[in-house]
Amino acid sequence: MPHLNQIVGLDLGARHARAVWVQLRGGAPHIVRAEQMALPLEGGDAPALLRSWLGQLGLLKKFAAVQIPGTQLVFQPGRLNPEDPRTPRQAAEMELSTFNDMAGDTMASDVASHEWSPGVRIYVMGMARPAVIAEALAGLEPVGIRPADLVPAPVALFNALAPLAPDLSGAGLFVNIGHNQTELAIGTARGLLFARAFPMGGRQFTEAVARLAGVPLTQADKQKQREGTIEPGGPFAEALRPLAERWYSQLAACLSAYRGAFTGGQFGIARVVLSGGGAQLRGLRDYVQERTGLPVGLADELPGAAALAWGAGAGRAAGADPRDARPALGHFDLALGLARTALESGPATLSLLPEPLRGEVVFREKKPYLIAASVMGALTLGVVTASMVVSLSGETGKLDEERRELRRREQMDKSI
Repeated sequence: MPHLNQIVGLDLGARHARAVWVQLRGGAPHIVRAEQMALPLEGGDAPALLRSWLGQLGLLKKFAAVQIPGTQLVFQPGRLNPEDPRTPRQAAEMELSTFNDMAGDTMASDVASHEWSPGVRIYVMGMARPAVIAEALAGLEPVGIRPADLVPAPVALFNALAPLAPDLSGAGLFVNIGHNQTELAIGTARGLLFARAFPMGGRQFTEAVARLAGVPLTQADKQKQREGTIEPGGPFAEALRPLAERWYSQLAACLSAYRGAFTGGQFGIARVVLSGGGAQLRGLRDYVQERTGLPVGLADELPGAAALAWGAGAGRAAGADPRDARPALGHFDLALGLARTALESGPATLSLLPEPLRGEVVFREKKPYLIAASVMGALTLGVVTASMVVSLSGETGKLDEERRELRRREQMDKSI
């Protein structure tokens, strides 16, 4: 992805749409604005609502960095030792050919890599069928957005939170619990080690409350946020606790895959960071800490989270509690990570945007400079041409004067 100076990260979720404007100042990303809108759980024309909201924000037909859910991708981590002469991309391409044979299709892919220790290189390859990429891009047309980058959600999550996490011995596990799925990433400030997602999120918990209370989803969602807990004996715990156990079993399966790929104490997980609306469920944080035996915190509590440059124009969701005027990192992390990835200002860069669309982004970004360069070139050519004409006119005058002098002398010779 070409290096841009400013971009909007647009997280179009199933429950909320969030936008974060980010600029690079002195090479560091700064948030200058943040906006969000709640989407209806039942009924409603979501594309029309999004289009109207984006129009109010001035984003219609504009470029923005968008996500592709991790549940639609395959992630393959790898490690190259010092004696391996291949580059991470060469190693990934060899594995990609195997996946292509298995899938019977040519997978779209990209690779994020870094040097873990002297000579030891780590890479994570993200793959998707071309039809999945095409469907993700087609979904942007009804809402009027042009993709500046197409970033896997786990990569965006990692780029938003990893730079803010404390530098402890070991890796961080970053988990975003969205409405329909959970995205997770593991790594350090040096780079990404592992990415995965599974199709379980806050919606399943809301549906459980709706069944138990016999109320519509919209009302159940409010009750879940206000009263819901997985603590034994608490409101709706009989419905929510089993779901929390099922959710954790899928998380544990991802952790098992990570430990199978990266053995050794140097790759041990030192902390867990939860974000997303689902992370606010009462008792979930303590439950994850109990099951993992690791310290568990929320994204909003990360060192540096409060010091982020939420510019003076940072917005607030319509109808949100006025006491919560500042956007919370735990809700805006994916949008922030999308922008940081597109700006190449995060520890991992991985994009699945097709190459022709990347060229369009480059052209649009550089268009003002290209136009200015063309104008300057035309002016320069005009000045040079005018100078040549003046110079040529002067030389022609001198030649005419010399011819007249020669004719005069010839006449004198004849008369003598």
